[in-house]
Amino acid sequence: MLIGKELKNDLLYWSSFGMILILFAFTIYNLLSPASYFSSEPKDLYSEEDIFIITIGLIILIINVIISIFFGLGLLNLKNKFGNIAVVAGILQIISGAFLLSIIFVSLIITIPLMILEIFILFRASKKL
Repeated sequence: MLIGKELKNDLLYWSSFGMILILFAFTIYNLLSPASYFSSEPKDLYSEEDIFIITIGLIILIINVIISIFFGLGLLNLKNKFGNIAVVAGILQIISGAFLLSIIFVSLIITIPLMILEIFILFRASKKL
């Protein structure tokens, strides 16, 4: 959030804020959801409560995808200040966000190099700002 604020990058600022909020909501969802919803055993019938809780989880996931894509676009806007590393991090963030809804676990594979790049951007920002 601080990088977005200092560089007057509103997209990065608000998407960072949104990401913090949605990750907080996802954590609360995980803490309050019974473990039985995440079991590997299929159920034949789901109650209305089950469907409601699963729907809330899907809504949180879809919002996370949207915010991740906006965050990636905000990282792309840092190209002038941080060069190609911001572009690569932005593209990886967009790809990671887009694949969160898929069965393919591309998002999990991309996350580690993406976090390394984002930490590097934070480190460079701490030196420049």
